[in-house]
Amino acid sequence: MAFVPLQAAVGGLFIGCASGLYMLFARRVAGNSGALKALVLGPRDPSKLSYLAGLVGGGALMAAALPSAFEASPPSTPLVALAGLAVGCGTALGNGCTSGHGLSGLSRLSKRSLVAVPTFMAVAIVTATLRNGTRGPIVPVAAAEPAVLALAAQIGGGLAVALLPLAVLSRADRTLKEAYAALWTGTCFAVGLAIGGMTRPSAVVGALSPARFDGTLWVLFMTALAVTFSLYRLAGRLGVAEASAFSDTAAPQAVDLRLIVGAALFGTGWGLIGVCPGPHLVGLGAAPFAPGLWLLLLNVALGMRLAAPAWAALCPSRLASRARPDAVSTVDEVRSAVARPGATTVDLRPLVPSEMREGGFTRAAHAISAVWDTESHTMSLAALPADRSSPLILYCRTGRRAGLAKAFLEAHSYSHVLNAGGVDTHAPTTLAALGQPLHRHELGVLVQLFDGLAPGGGSSTYTYILGDTASKECIIIDPVLEQVDRDLKAIDALGLTPTLAVNTHCHADHITGTGAMKRRLAGLSSLISKASGAKADRHLKPGEAVRWAGGRRTLAALATPGHTPGCMSFFDDSIGCVFTGDALLIGSCGRTDFQQGNPEVLYDSVHAKLFSLPETTLVLPAHDYKGRAYSTIAAEKSSNPRLSKSKAEFLEIMRNLELPYPKKIDTALPANLVCGL
Repeated sequence: MAFVPLQAAVGGLFIGCASGLYMLFARRVAGNSGALKALVLGPRDPSKLSYLAGLVGGGALMAAALPSAFEASPPSTPLVALAGLAVGCGTALGNGCTSGHGLSGLSRLSKRSLVAVPTFMAVAIVTATLRNGTRGPIVPVAAAEPAVLALAAQIGGGLAVALLPLAVLSRADRTLKEAYAALWTGTCFAVGLAIGGMTRPSAVVGALSPARFDGTLWVLFMTALAVTFSLYRLAGRLGVAEASAFSDTAAPQAVDLRLIVGAALFGTGWGLIGVCPGPHLVGLGAAPFAPGLWLLLLNVALGMRLAAPAWAALCPSRLASRARPDAVSTVDEVRSAVARPGATTVDLRPLVPSEMREGGFTRAAHAISAVWDTESHTMSLAALPADRSSPLILYCRTGRRAGLAKAFLEAHSYSHVLNAGGVDTHAPTTLAALGQPLHRHELGVLVQLFDGLAPGGGSSTYTYILGDTASKECIIIDPVLEQVDRDLKAIDALGLTPTLAVNTHCHADHITGTGAMKRRLAGLSSLISKASGAKADRHLKPGEAVRWAGGRRTLAALATPGHTPGCMSFFDDSIGCVFTGDALLIGSCGRTDFQQGNPEVLYDSVHAKLFSLPETTLVLPAHDYKGRAYSTIAAEKSSNPRLSKSKAEFLEIMRNLELPYPKKIDTALPANLVCGL
């Protein structure tokens, strides 16, 4: 066979489009070994199974359309079995191969991939060279056949048309859309591998060893990487946080011994026979009765199953326990923990767009919020049960942060901590074992920002940006003066135009940023309740509707006095959340011993106006001091240590709080009465 550079580049174009568009449309990495690992080890995510179907089906398609793209299947030999074990074990330990690490990982600028790719490439080159020698003729270069280019154009056109249903499925069930996107991606990937020459093991081995050198692999890989990298940058600009390893919610990138050993093992198996998971599955679709391919597949699966126990047996226990922080507990383990008294489910996610899928935020009905800090790699323990022997069942978006938090909590003497995985990847399996409904809130664009210590004001205030994708308008709720630059930068990054700045009440612990924003933004209007006595462009009355986004969106202004006479909460029925200010906090409420506060009025207003809302409503307060992002009306009604009591008990609690005088009240209150100016 000849080296056909143009054909290799065309194959790389197909593969790059498959990998990049999958991230753009489904926010997922196109990893061939990851999809196969899901089949072997679980969880059997429908999208990963669809991806595998696309690879195998694409192989069958290309075997019929371009049979010359395939060589004879590998023989059933011990060497093939050994290579399969190495590939399976290596991809399981290193969590990736030439697609997941080589294309997607490098395009995400992942530190792990920047280590894994040179490692498996170098080991594969050494292995192939040792097996095949260093001398031999260079494979001749040939021009691409017009018939092959015409076929590529026809298939490319068909795949482009096949993308159109995604526009319709975007309004349908999310699982169906992701499964279709995965099927398309696997098919497109298979076409690229076949046209580009990667379904010929001799071309791969030729690229990895000097003997009979063949440049097919390198042209295809560099083309595919350039296209993938470009599409990932586009995805990042469009707000797809998963396209970067440095997004706010990306997991810490631990480069450990397990990764390096895994990459080396994968490189060994790949170098021995020139077959890795993607081309292997495509070849299996082209030749479904080839015994050598089935022997290889069985040994790859066996290697994947043996990887974790072998690593645990061969490595020191301390090293083995830390090597896979994203290891998810089994369904039986989660069920057993849930059944124990005092078991608590913990959601580690912040409320930011990157945690949402197509604007949706899915949560376990009875989970408490305790946010994992991705910068400090810590979390507050204040929100967790005092009994450190009671079970904690953690989840996040993918399971990675839950694993890191598990290790952190175990280091702080929590003795029974489980990783239930992520709402994006484990909802049908371990999360289902929680025995709780999973509620999806269509939040759209909602960003929760926290005023911490320097360079912030240290008020522990939550500021909210509520955006509308159609009009590109946004509302900002309870901005803080010291954080105005941060807030405006976040709004600009979202491509939104702020039209309303709303304060839930006249704050005493920080100066509002509303006035400073109005100075910098023409057309921004300030809103506050009339009963607050503070200046604003518009004073709100109880029950008034705050319409925005061309009248399509509405916030209902609910009078919730008691903390101050002018406190208002804002309920958005369309997304199922209420911004409660200081009236209702997570597991608490605002104090009532200054600013004409009245505990009896507060109790009545919260019970009448807030506890009457749907129980699934998200509670988004103006403050939290224990590292929590949200609560729900159901949780606060049933377990708020103050407001779930009788009125008499509540009044007794509030009269005996003995809180210190607010530090900033003497400067904040006068400023806030004039809009922070």
